[in-house]
Amino acid sequence: MLIYLAILLVAFITVYYLVPKFIPLVRDRGFIGKDMNKAKKTGVAELGGIPIFLGFVFGATFAIFYSTYLGLELDLLPFIAGILTIVIIGFIGT
Repeated sequence: MLIYLAILLVAFITVYYLVPKFIPLVRDRGFIGKDMNKAKKTGVAELGGIPIFLGFVFGATFAIFYSTYLGLELDLLPFIAGILTIVIIGFIGT
């Protein structure tokens, strides 16, 4: 059970670190959309899902690493299915 917490922590730290660094980069490059739910229509970064995707990939890679090299008994099928599903959704969405 502790390994699942470690996987979650790796994914969270990755996203927590990448999002503040990624949003100014995206805004500087001009990938800004208007927030339709706000009265002032402020600009928001459109590609904010990339750090979240990378957090999931790093968490899943961490799980696969632990299962392969340290011999933990993890069922890798849900991790691999999740990675493939998110990659396919990413390709369809672009």
